[in-house]
Amino acid sequence: MTTSITAIRYRITLREPAILTALDGDPNSSVSYDFIPGSVLRGLLIGRWIAQTRADLEVNDPLVQRYFFNGQTRFLNGYLVQQDRRSLPTPLSWQTPKYAPETPRLVDAFSEISDAKMKRWEGFFAQTAGKITIGQPTRVMNIHTQRSPEAGRATLDEGAVYRYDALAPHQTFEAVILCQSNDAASLEDLIKRTHASLGGARSAGYGAAEIVYVASETGWSEFPTPKSSSQTLTLTLASDVILRDASGHYRADLETLTQALGAGVKIEDSVQRTRLVGGFNRSWGMPLPQSPALKMGSTFILSGMTSQHITRLLEHGLGERCLDGFGRVMIGLPSTETLTLTQREEVEPTAASPIQWAAALKGETPVFAHRLAQQQLEQLLEQKLQMLTFTSRGGKRHAVNRLRSETQMSLQQPTASWANVVSFLADVQKKRAGDLLKKVSVVQWDRSGPEPKILERSSLFDWVSTWSRFNAAQLRESFKGNNLPDTIFDVRFAIRFVDLVLLRVTESLLSSDQKERKP
Repeated sequence: MTTSITAIRYRITLREPAILTALDGDPNSSVSYDFIPGSVLRGLLIGRWIAQTRADLEVNDPLVQRYFFNGQTRFLNGYLVQQDRRSLPTPLSWQTPKYAPETPRLVDAFSEISDAKMKRWEGFFAQTAGKITIGQPTRVMNIHTQRSPEAGRATLDEGAVYRYDALAPHQTFEAVILCQSNDAASLEDLIKRTHASLGGARSAGYGAAEIVYVASETGWSEFPTPKSSSQTLTLTLASDVILRDASGHYRADLETLTQALGAGVKIEDSVQRTRLVGGFNRSWGMPLPQSPALKMGSTFILSGMTSQHITRLLEHGLGERCLDGFGRVMIGLPSTETLTLTQREEVEPTAASPIQWAAALKGETPVFAHRLAQQQLEQLLEQKLQMLTFTSRGGKRHAVNRLRSETQMSLQQPTASWANVVSFLADVQKKRAGDLLKKVSVVQWDRSGPEPKILERSSLFDWVSTWSRFNAAQLRESFKGNNLPDTIFDVRFAIRFVDLVLLRVTESLLSSDQKERKP
């Protein structure tokens, strides 16, 4: 890596499950990647740039082009942190005997032939002093049901069941930005804003994360390139690689790869996989084109590689969309004979988790208890929401969305507070936005008897004002009828509930608007 390039290292710790949807699973499911794609991180910083400049993105601006679009700045994927370092995709050539003891021996399929049944290692590896740690990010699976905007709950016509297979919270990933040295300071400023939202379903309790700047380095390399006098070299893909053939078609095969590597290079052997890659552009509200790609971890034995070939691959990457983290490679791998293999332990909820009580209550493993506790909290919120209905006498969605933006900002703060919401309500109380909020009614029902009864009716403005003044005891009373500990009912929990109510209100108003437009 030349000295004109600076590597900005930063870490992302998930505070909520994250859905970074891959092209996987059935139509009623969203399955997340097991890493944070560089395209997601680029989009995050573009959003911060727009907020910082307080203007629309000028794509023809040379500065904007250099930062985000022309490839001079590259946003590498965020990979799992293991052994306090950024791990990398495990080479597909690394195998172990399928029926091995607890500490199996690592075998390289290129250098050793075994009669035993072998299995490949999935996930990411980190190397420290001859020790290899291989692990995968912990995942959490949640089942949801589609809700009718009118009824505020699932119905026979609108009640499809769908699944989110997401990255579990309390895991840390490290990503890197490669940029021109004179651009580093500006990009560092964008990173140093701690709180972020990543991926999909952000309004449903997914995607909250914390970003921490680590360091800026010159001469950084993703993987140390060994000096070798051998006529062959091992090339391993450190990210997915997208290639086009001479006709411009997307292809993921050895012939196209050979052409991309350059004249004189020959592939002697390989262990490879392919997959479809795509994406979603939030500005367009549309998916990106799908294309086949060589999967990260694919490993190739090459001959004819020169120092010029190696320099070009390491500095510029391989194939297309390198600015989004595609096309990264590793040259050379350590000998498996000198490595000791260990497996990463599954992540446990940290002390910062508000639901660590579940392990003690259930006597389960911490990870399982954490997931169970999250499901119980979601069920609790859903039960409370089903007790509410909403009516409008001229209320507008844009006023509700303005209020909801304040609850979203409050939830992204390290210490949740009602300050933003209270300030907003005081500001709009005698303005048109306040009048529009007062035209929406929140009706609380008692459904315990044979016939539902109205317990309370108030305007949305007054309802939110009342909730902003609740203390822990009042919150507990409002959610009575469960065995959850008092520590659950804090300010963040209350703001989360109000935020979900505002989401339901906007859905209800949208449904009403659509009905009015029908001929």
